[in-house]
Amino acid sequence: MREQGVHMLVLSEDTDPLKLQKLYDVTAESEQDIPTTAPFRKLSFEDWKHHWFENPGIRQDRFWIAREGDDIIGMSVLEFHSVRNVPWTAFTGTARRVRGRGVARALKYETLAQAIALGFIAVRTQNDGANAPILHLNEEMGYQLIAPMLELHRRLTE
Repeated sequence: MREQGVHMLVLSEDTDPLKLQKLYDVTAESEQDIPTTAPFRKLSFEDWKHHWFENPGIRQDRFWIAREGDDIIGMSVLEFHSVRNVPWTAFTGTARRVRGRGVARALKYETLAQAIALGFIAVRTQNDGANAPILHLNEEMGYQLIAPMLELHRRLTE
């Protein structure tokens, strides 16, 4: 990543006063491009901030970002569920313009390295079955299927 001019750090170390707005923008962009069976609803900035930063399982020192110059170009979030005591990669995404450069992979490896440094022996993740790119990446990184989950959706208007 250094050779490409990409700098990775945890959000708590980032001093940019506009970091949350930049992170919101790249998160919204990446969510809209996720191959999924159930489309994401774009959250308002305030709802997004509440979802990510008022969640007791998410801390800014476990929230990895990638920067290229002044831009935030990706993120990968290590979330801790207090009941399960196993960290999760809650979300990994990148800006459209950097896809194919290994940014998502590098960020996800940072979360795994952090989990190892914290003494964990496993990390979980969850993905939509239609999201072939991240499923492929997860398989290459050694994630294994535990149990598939089936979601059922129904339109309320006909």
